[in-house]
Order: sequence, then C-alpha cells, then structure tokens
Amino acid sequence: MDNEHEVQTGNLFSEDTPKMPEGYYSGDKPNLNLPAFVEQHIKSRPYSTNEDYGIDSFSEPINAQREYDIFNMHAYWSKKAHEAIEQYIEHYTQPGDLVLDQFCGSGGTALSALSLGRKAIAIDRSPAATFISNGFCSSTDLPKLNEEYARLMQKVSSPISELYNSNCHICGSKAIIHYQVYSMTFQCLKCLRKTPLARCTPVDNSSNAYYCPYCGDIIKTSQEKTGYQLIET
Repeated sequence: MDNEHEVQTGNLFSEDTPKMPEGYYSGDKPNLNLPAFVEQHIKSRPYSTNEDYGIDSFSEPINAQREYDIFNMHAYWSKKAHEAIEQYIEHYTQPGDLVLDQFCGSGGTALSALSLGRKAIAIDRSPAATFISNGFCSSTDLPKLNEEYARLMQKVSSPISELYNSNCHICGSKAIIHYQVYSMTFQCLKCLRKTPLARCTPVDNSSNAYYCPYCGDIIKTSQEKTGYQLIET
C-alpha cells in the first residue's frame, strides 16, 4: 500500500460506501489505515481486558451445509461453512461490533461478520489469502464484470477451440471439453461390461459398494469381496 495514502473514514460496506474504500486492502504490506479503522469502530462499545465478558460458552449443536453458490465460488483447503461461523458471531458479538480474524484464509469469517452487521478485520500471512478475501468481501459491478468476461472469452475463444474441441462420445456432435475425469476401469463379473468406476452410482456415502450402470447389480470394489475385475487405471 502507498505510504502516502490518506487515511480513510466512513463505514465499510455501509449505504454510503458500497465498495471497499481505497487503502483498506493492503495485500502483503502493513495496513497503515488499520489503527484508524479500529479506533473508529470501538468508540461505541469500548472493551477492556479487565472487563468481565459475561457471555457463556457456545455449546449449541451446529448443522451447516457446505454446498451452496457463495461457498463454492472458489476453492480453498481450509474453508468452513459460513452458517457455522455466523452462529458463533451471533452468539459472541452484537451488531456494530468489530470481528478480528488473524488467520482469515479465504475470508469466510469476514464475510459472515459483514453480512450480520458487524465490522471485520481480516489478516493472513499469505498474500493469496488476503487477495481472495478482498475479492470475496468486496461488492462487484456486475455489468462491468459481464463485459470483462465477454471480452476475455472473445480473446481466448480461438486457443480454447483449438485445445478443447472434441466430439461427443454419445451422439457424435461437436463438443468442448470442460474437464476430464481419471478413473479406474473395471469389468462387471455379472454382465461382463467394461466401465469406468466414475460412471457407477455409489450405494451410499460410507461404503465401497456401487451399482453397475448396465445391469444394476450391486458390486463391491474392495479386495476382500470384489464384484469387479480391475482392467486398467
């Protein structure tokens, strides 16, 4: 961050400042705006280390889903479900409080705090983590984003076509490869059809039992009791 940058004032993510003010994201450099930001948001509810916090420990069961659009927006190995984080924030803080996450990762705690009317400080040693968190917690100009996406896709359409054009193995029509799945290939011992394991439907999430996609027989893939003969990997 530029050392000569003027200290910002105003509420982060309020109606008056729909975008993160310039200077609040400092990348891998010390944030010179941090002391002013802290002072601004603790005046309404100052706290001393000698004060009795007076809030019981959070002991409620947590049942939070991890499959939804915002959570799946990007990959990060240590992500926690936002619903779970929000329950802790609602229990231990009040609207307007300042929430500090010193190991912010992908920014889930900061995003949860902002969505609940709190203010947030997100810190991480990884520049990648703070970069992701900044984008995750900043508002987006959707028309401009769509315009930039269309421009980018037009620019890369030719190399994408050259690299990823293919023919559909089912109908033979032209297709574009979006991803590839590497899977072991087996031969069912009942119907003798060969198939990648990735095409087989699991019986449940806790076993190694699958349905053969051709004959529907329940087969096992463990070495102790197998219903498939391994052909290749």
